Amino acid sequence: MIVGFTGKAGAGKSTAAKTMIDVAIDSTAFGKAALMSFADPIKRIAKESFGWDGQKDEKGRRLLQVIGTEAGREYSSDIWIDALLKRADGLGDECLVCVDDVRFDNEAEAIRECGGHVFAVEGRLTNLGLNAAHSSERGVDEDLITDTVFNGGSPEDLKNQVRLVFDCWLSPDCTDECCASCKGECDPDDRMGFIQTMSGTRFDFADPTVESIRLEDIAHALARICRFGGHTNRFYSVADHSLNVARHLAWSNANYATVLAGLLHDAAEAYIGDIVTPFKRMIPQVSVIESRIARTIRARFGLNEDQVDFDAIKRGDETMLVVEAKSLFDFEPLENWTNVFRAEPLLIPGHISRSQREAELFFSAAVMAMLNANGKRRAVAWN
Repeated sequence: MIVGFTGKAGAGKSTAAKTMIDVAIDSTAFGKAALMSFADPIKRIAKESFGWDGQKDEKGRRLLQVIGTEAGREYSSDIWIDALLKRADGLGDECLVCVDDVRFDNEAEAIRECGGHVFAVEGRLTNLGLNAAHSSERGVDEDLITDTVFNGGSPEDLKNQVRLVFDCWLSPDCTDECCASCKGECDPDDRMGFIQTMSGTRFDFADPTVESIRLEDIAHALARICRFGGHTNRFYSVADHSLNVARHLAWSNANYATVLAGLLHDAAEAYIGDIVTPFKRMIPQVSVIESRIARTIRARFGLNEDQVDFDAIKRGDETMLVVEAKSLFDFEPLENWTNVFRAEPLLIPGHISRSQREAELFFSAAVMAMLNANGKRRAVAWN
């Protein structure tokens, strides 16, 4: 079987493919597994004929793009597909072939025609410079993607998500009921997979839509959900945490899209609640559903994910986690959180805590101010 991974450069396609190989070997579902790339012969040509040093900087990426697309695909759009399928056939039916660079629709179609699957990898941001506009970086049609893996957390989080999609799509032990649940194919009335929000809107977990996302619902819910599972010396809402993360990002000179995405980084919790991270890691399907909801929320508020620095948001989130813990715990943490998390020196003091109603109003006002800011990150008086 062949499976492919698609996504922007730097999203973690190779890491996800290698992780899939580890999961497949651990499961014993396949006799062997191999990593392949459509670009393998392209890289060989670049090294042997042009002296490429293997660096994927802007110059190196451009060389690979020219050989692979302007030369190879211009001659035949299937040239690299045919080369890969020939190599894959030589490994036998018992081998799981993981392709880490699906960039074009016909590549995804070829994998699916062989009975395989294509998984999207989303999460990290890479600045490609002039190479970002190249046809090889436009992504494949969503209809060709089987499922999505979000690569925005720890290596263990990524492995849990890869294991989940493996179990649901590739494992012979997966039951029809399991697959139907993971893929959202159950009858909506049978699974009762929706909630009704404060505004009266129906929100479907298997099929979240931008039309079902309302700012008033998000602000109302986040202002009434307590951080740290409620184990704090006073009430401190997810809305306040989100505001403080956005404030930190703004004062750290993050761009507009990153500040707005930081303000909304926990907005999915308005629908699934604030599940404490250690428990969430034990149920990887929750992270997959949460990522799907988060993407829908970002789309609802017009965010271009290519402009969002998700690593900066992660650092800001962990920085505020450390700051909040020092203020909200009456006990000494069992671990030194400053060392465990990637906390940054704060450019602003402490954190701001508000009442539930104040947090709701301020969160709504902050989102609206950002949306009306015409791309200016300092649209909100964060203090």
